Amino acid sequence: MVGNDVIDLLDGDADLTSYSERFLERAFTRRERCRIEAARDPALCTWRHWAAKEAAWKAMSKTRPSLIFSPSLLEVEAHPTDLDAARVRSLKDPALACEIRFLKAGSSIHALAQEDAEGGARVVHACERFDPEGPDTRDPGAPSRIARRLVCRSVAAALGIDAAQLEVRRQGRVPVLFRGSEPLLGNLSIAHHGRFAGFAFETLLACRTSFREAG
Repeated sequence: MVGNDVIDLLDGDADLTSYSERFLERAFTRRERCRIEAARDPALCTWRHWAAKEAAWKAMSKTRPSLIFSPSLLEVEAHPTDLDAARVRSLKDPALACEIRFLKAGSSIHALAQEDAEGGARVVHACERFDPEGPDTRDPGAPSRIARRLVCRSVAAALGIDAAQLEVRRQGRVPVLFRGSEPLLGNLSIAHHGRFAGFAFETLLACRTSFREAG
C-alpha cells in the first residue's frame, strides 16, 4: 500500500510562527522534537516529519479503515545516512510501519510512503506545481482536479496507454483509478497543498519506468 503527502513550503499554512508550542507537543514525539530543534532548518525538518506521518497514515489506513490519524502516535525514525529516507512506525503497534522517501519537488515536500510492497509492484509518482491564480484554478475544487489530471497523464505515460481512458473516482474516502469501467489493479494516493499537487500509484502492471516525476 502507498500513501503520499505534499506540503508547499511557501504557503502561509507552512509558516511555523503561526503555530503554538502546544501544536508541536501534540503533533510530535519528544524524540522528534529534539531532532527538529537540532536541525539546521527546523521548519523544513518539522514539515518533513509531518508529511511523513500523513503519507504513512494514508497507506496504513487503506487496510485499516478505522485507523484514526493521531500524529503523536506515529513516530518518524530518520535514516542514519540517507537524508531522503525515513521510517514511520506506530507507537501503539510497533509492527505497523512504512518506509518513507522524500522526493525532490522544488519549494515543496513530497513524501512517499510504502507499506508491505508486493513483489514486482511498481510505484508511479509525480509532484507538479500549478498556478493558483490561473483561469481554471480559482475555485476550491481546482487543486483536486489538477491532481487527478496529473494522475491520469503520468500513469498513462508509465503504462503506455491513452490518458483519456483513465479516470479517478472515489470509493468512499479512497481514490481509485479506473480504465473505462474497470478499476486498474493497484492503489492510489493523492495530495495537494498550496501550489502543488502530487500522487503515488502502486501497480502490478508492467511499467515503462518504475518511478516518474513531473514538474
